[in-house]
Amino acid sequence: MPPERPIDLRYEQDPMTSRECAARYRQSLEAGDDDVHLALIDYRAGREELDLGIEYAGSPDPLDRATGADILAQLGWGEPYRAWVPESVAILIPLLSDPDNRVVERAAVALGFRGDPAAIPHLIQHAAHPDPSVRYGVAHALASWNTTETVETLIHLANDPDRDVRDWAIFGLPESGPHFSQALPALLKALDDPHPIVRSQALEKLALAGHPGTLEAIARELLRPDVDFVTFEAAESLGDPQLLPLLEACRSQSPKDGSPYDHYLERAILRCREGGDNPRE
Repeated sequence: MPPERPIDLRYEQDPMTSRECAARYRQSLEAGDDDVHLALIDYRAGREELDLGIEYAGSPDPLDRATGADILAQLGWGEPYRAWVPESVAILIPLLSDPDNRVVERAAVALGFRGDPAAIPHLIQHAAHPDPSVRYGVAHALASWNTTETVETLIHLANDPDRDVRDWAIFGLPESGPHFSQALPALLKALDDPHPIVRSQALEKLALAGHPGTLEAIARELLRPDVDFVTFEAAESLGDPQLLPLLEACRSQSPKDGSPYDHYLERAILRCREGGDNPRE
């Protein structure tokens, strides 16, 4: 059994039933509303919530099954409070064969959250799926592991024609450990990707790895007109004062609207100004 979760009064005092929460979430999927979430169910994570996920996952309605996959994804949230992992995985793996691709995508993402390596070979089988949303789900999921097989599959997905798939594939590649050398060619290739988010994900990995030439690569990216905020994270990870003039130039061009862009930019400036002495939180 996972350890007991600390009490959170926001959820303890919420009068909504888990069934009502699931129904609202199901309606939000149909309406395309991303503001409705399952945090209450994830927090409670009892037998009732598990059974609710199983019930939805067994429905003839694909939106119900997608809801079921999302319920089963994060019962108890992440480590060390994950709950009902074997029971959830036993339902989610068969959903990878669902006739509805949205269900397959959400089942794949859910298996990544569950973190059970038994799902890895089943996910890899879908890495060449014709639907990019499914390949996205696979890339998202495989980012949870760092094995020869998962890194090899993420390297393959790093060359995907879909930007979001490449983004998650690069995000999932390691920046250290025994598989970094396996991933390095894909990370370096991603520096020439046409989309800034993919380039910036590669820069962040290379900065964390302390790979030679990363300073120059970040500097080139900061001169582009389409700098992504993850590039600022890469600059923060590197913490090199030589990046300060370029970061301050980005600040002068920022609309200063309180967006996450400004937040990450200011963090990068602070760390580079202090020469990397203040570690990232």
